[in-house]
This record gives sequence, structure tokens and C-alpha cells, in this order.
Amino acid sequence: MKFVSSLISSSMIAALGLSAQAAVVTVDEFTTDQSVITTGAASGVVTGASSIGGTREVTITNDSVTPSLFDSTFNAQNSSASFDSGSGSDGTGVLSTFRLDYDGAADGSFDNMGLGGIDVVDGTNDVFEIAANFADGTSNIQIQVWDGASTAISSIIEVSASGVFTIPFTAFGAIDFTNITALSVFVESGTPAADLNLAYIRANNSADLTIPVPGASILFGTALAGIAASRRSRRSA
Repeated sequence: MKFVSSLISSSMIAALGLSAQAAVVTVDEFTTDQSVITTGAASGVVTGASSIGGTREVTITNDSVTPSLFDSTFNAQNSSASFDSGSGSDGTGVLSTFRLDYDGAADGSFDNMGLGGIDVVDGTNDVFEIAANFADGTSNIQIQVWDGASTAISSIIEVSASGVFTIPFTAFGAIDFTNITALSVFVESGTPAADLNLAYIRANNSADLTIPVPGASILFGTALAGIAASRRSRRSA
């Protein structure tokens, strides 16, 4: 039994080690609930510890060319955020732009100096990591950052399936990531009625990105196989 216990412990520790993070700086884990709904344009602000700077302001704008008959919704709940572009039962849909501002301001204004200079490098971080739980249609994601008076916006990442996506800090040119004073995330419908669900947005070291759960499952499965082999060995002895 000591061998079996040791095998389980070693495998579980190894599995946990695969997903260990070095110096993660959270932009948003979406544990602070918020809901914004609109048929045209709307915004809302919420404060909470899950967001960098302690606030998240969400603004939704729908394509004015498409009849604004359908609600587009941002909903943060249970550690995830859904970006749902409006659609009708006949398949008609709108193109929506969701803007998430992180500047420490809770009054609905935008202050490009509001974060005061946060070091998102934290020693080794070199990418923004975005985890998508679900995608229906195509959504385009961009991140814009400020380091005081200077600002830069990333190229577009197209998300049409679940997975982990990254934007390297090098994509922002000469921005000083040890002095981030404001940050915005844009999620735009690439296709009408696109829906997207995100688990988190954070700064991370590209060498320490989360390994998919199946890798950990294989290790744990190996431990279970070891248990079975150990039992067979004792029975045949």
C-alpha cells in the first residue's frame, strides 16, 4: 500500500506541477458578477477583486446597420464571462463590440493613468493569455495598453473554438510592461450573432502556459493502472 500511495501522490503532484504558474498577473478571472444587456448601446461598471485595478467597465455597441431588435449581452458569473451577440429565431444576428476597460475608475470615466503603473511582467511574464471555454461563430479579440502617455493595440486574434490563445508583449512595440497605467480588451463579432465564453485573461510566462487537463488525466490514469497491477500481483502471490 505504501507503493500505491506513493504512486498516486507522485502522479498527482506531477499533474499539478504541469499547470503550475510562475508569476501570473490576473487581468480578469470574472469572479465578480456583472450583467450588461443592450439592443443598441449600453455600459456598466462593477468593482471587485477579480479585475486588475479592482474595477471592470463594460461597454456594448451594436452595429447600427443591422436592425437593433435583439439583445446583446455581457454576463460575468461563476468564474467565466459570456459575450453574446444578439440573434433571432430565424438566424438573423447583429455584430457587437464589447469593450472591457480596466483603469481603476468606478465612475464610468476612462483614465489612462488610472492603474498607477502596474508591473505585469513581474519578472518573467511575456504574453497575455486568454482562455476560451466556448465559441459559436467567430469573435475577434484585441488588447490595448497604456504606459502613461503612450499606447498600443495588438493585432486581432480570431477565436472560433475553445482553447488558450496568447498575445506576446512584443506585439505592442516599445510599451513598458513594468508600468501599465490602463488596459482595455475588445471582443468584436467576426460573424453575426457570434457567442464567446472566456475563463480568464492574464499575463503569464509563455514557457509556463497551462497544460490541458488530459495530460494530468493520463498521469493519474497511470497511477490507477499501477494500483490494479499491484492488486493483481498480490492476488497471484
